[in-house]
Amino acid sequence: MATPLRVLLVEDSDDDAFLLMRELRRGDYEPVITRVADAAEMRAALAGPPFDVILADYHMPRFDGQGALELALEMAPDTPLIVISATIGEETAVAMVKAGAQDYVMKGKLHLLVPAIERARSECEKRLDRQRAEQALRESEEKFRSLIENALDVITVADLHSNVVYESPSVERVFGYQPEELIGTAGFDRIHPDDLRRVQEMWAEVVAHPGETQRVECRERHKDGSWRTIEALGRLIAGPRDQPLFVVNARDITERRQAEQALRESEQRLRSITDNMLDMISATDVEGRFTYISPSTTKVLGYAPEELIGHDYLEQVHPEEQARVLEASMQAIAAKAHGKLEYRFRHADGRYLWLESVGKVMVSASGDAVGAVFGSRDVTDRHQAEQALREREEFYRSLIVNTLDLIAEFRLDGSMAYLSPSVERVLGYQPEDLLDGEKAFQVIHADDREHIISDFMLSPPHEAGGRRYELRLQHRDGGWRWIEALVRLVPQSDRDPRIVVNARDITERKQTEQTVRQTREYLEQIIDAISLPVFVKDRRHRFVLVNDALVEFTGVSRERWIGASDADFFPPEQVAVYREKDLQVLATGQPSSNEEEITVADGRVLMIATTKSRLIDAGGEPFIVGVFYDVSAQRQVEQAARSNATAST
Repeated sequence: MATPLRVLLVEDSDDDAFLLMRELRRGDYEPVITRVADAAEMRAALAGPPFDVILADYHMPRFDGQGALELALEMAPDTPLIVISATIGEETAVAMVKAGAQDYVMKGKLHLLVPAIERARSECEKRLDRQRAEQALRESEEKFRSLIENALDVITVADLHSNVVYESPSVERVFGYQPEELIGTAGFDRIHPDDLRRVQEMWAEVVAHPGETQRVECRERHKDGSWRTIEALGRLIAGPRDQPLFVVNARDITERRQAEQALRESEQRLRSITDNMLDMISATDVEGRFTYISPSTTKVLGYAPEELIGHDYLEQVHPEEQARVLEASMQAIAAKAHGKLEYRFRHADGRYLWLESVGKVMVSASGDAVGAVFGSRDVTDRHQAEQALREREEFYRSLIVNTLDLIAEFRLDGSMAYLSPSVERVLGYQPEDLLDGEKAFQVIHADDREHIISDFMLSPPHEAGGRRYELRLQHRDGGWRWIEALVRLVPQSDRDPRIVVNARDITERKQTEQTVRQTREYLEQIIDAISLPVFVKDRRHRFVLVNDALVEFTGVSRERWIGASDADFFPPEQVAVYREKDLQVLATGQPSSNEEEITVADGRVLMIATTKSRLIDAGGEPFIVGVFYDVSAQRQVEQAARSNATAST
């Protein structure tokens, strides 16, 4: 089957045109010829559909091959032109080829025409392929340069001696430097001295194992002199002239590490409180089985905590008390309220002690009862001789979270142009699953979608630093992930601007924040479950924690206590006594017990028995933990007894 061929023939001779057509058909072509004889006709023809080849006679009355070549180069530079002539000399033919003609064929050798056309078309196609490949390469380089320069992570390229040869613009956001400030400097110079050896060892591993990626965590100095904790991935690449270069992708994880440290300190503080208090702290599930027992239980009841964990608390309650205790517990759970109860509980040696327990039902976010927490103390001596058990407590807790980024590129019409493979790790999708813009917006939580679409699409982020969002995206497994996104409008040289999104999974941080809030609520419930007044002061004698029992005893609200000192509530002579004992405990670290006076809000002066202890938190900060109880009535009885004894003598 003949190959169609669109030919623009610049020729004034009917005979020569016929011969050319015949030769093309002999070459298995089916030519569609548009014939012109002057510049105007040729210009009109070139303004229409494109041609596969231009055949131009060199000598014509109103036009010539040189003019045809100039017009072809102007209007159809990618269409090959072959000069056809009967009289052109070799020197002229070579000049035409140098000027841009693809080839020349003498009219007396038309059998060479078809091979010349095939060569011309092949060379033209190769040239076009090369141009398209070069254009695609430029577009690819520009796209990935744009993605790198707008990433949240810092990308550094250095030589084997750590001298920086490239810094991504994000270095200003993370470390405060302009990229050009760091070019030529040694990256090792900004590493914390305590971390330098570890970083150098990682560096050596990368050099020793080309192609492998190594990870290290270290501290790097910010421009303001502070230290930022980073997580870095490094590997070798081949640079210009195959020079080995070190590429480091660094992420700022300072906030995540600070949150983890705060959580560890909080847990240590909580454990110190529960492990060292005199009262017993316990927790049960909704079935009444112990899920937690504080170590103080061993001192009070003779049991090791593990002996009671998993057992029903009624097992150790006196048989005569079980029905009453069970009924009170069921009522408290039904009402989701707290209450106080006294009952007999069996000691490990078989005898029964009287316990006073203050309990509070623990409620989930959905409002269901999930268990209870109790503060219990031995009141056996009070039942027998009006004596109380000393106790102390402090509780504090916090939590956070953190994760790696995904990168997306949107067109201004909302369609997605690019999505990085990390979307599978963050959201469980393959990139092609979300490249449809509609699908990408459908994974946004309904409560966030309208705001994001209106703010993100209708008002693109023209701000220099981009625009930040926190939103929820649905994972492929149906769950929701909290995402922090940095959105930038990135100009493009050959097309409309693109919207580049750098997103990070902050679900763990959000969950941590929720856990912190729940833990604080849990702490308040435990503190308030203690029936004796409890307080915590810092080393400047300011109150940082009080429980409901202290508020009720003194008649002063919790809000007034926090941040205040003894001098804000009590007479100077009482303040002096309190301050002296505080300083003694802080200086020696030894607990202090004494009886002292206290003036409450209604003006009464009472006698209290106070125990103070020093607690050092994970950061080395000392605190004073105090607990007291009212002994006024007891002292009055003793005074009356002494007076009676004196009178009788």
